[in-house]
Amino acid sequence: MSLRKIVFFSSILLSLVSLSLAYYLIGQIIVLIFILLLGAGWLLALKYPSPSGFPPICLTISFILAAAGVLLSAQPFLLIFGAGTALIAWDVVLLAHPANIPANPVYEIKHIQTLLVVLAFSLLMVAAGLWLHLQLPFFVLLLISAALFFGLDRMRLVLKKRG
Repeated sequence: MSLRKIVFFSSILLSLVSLSLAYYLIGQIIVLIFILLLGAGWLLALKYPSPSGFPPICLTISFILAAAGVLLSAQPFLLIFGAGTALIAWDVVLLAHPANIPANPVYEIKHIQTLLVVLAFSLLMVAAGLWLHLQLPFFVLLLISAALFFGLDRMRLVLKKRG
């Protein structure tokens, strides 16, 4: 079995289990049926990745389930972990069938390592956000968001000039 399939199946399993556990803990048993259907959708996304549209549909449903769980007061850590691992599965499915990138095992390994580092960092940030309750005014949050947006845009332009 290839590394991509191992990462795909493990991320889907982790996503479905964490979403299911979050909804089970708040007593929403009926949602578990939809999560099982989502698992079948992810298997279809692996079989028919690009032209079918299954990968973005499954990713969107995973994000909707995570957002609805937050609104229903489920465990946010489980929901964000489920959405993050669904994002990894979506990325790996589309990595498995790149349009213009030839198969390169070194690139795949580096890409998967980067995905795992980003997931770990985001989970650490979520955990810190759950423990630290900062009350910032909306204007300060707006300034921080604008600074991040313009900083990322600047990085994009620098990378575009180099490439």
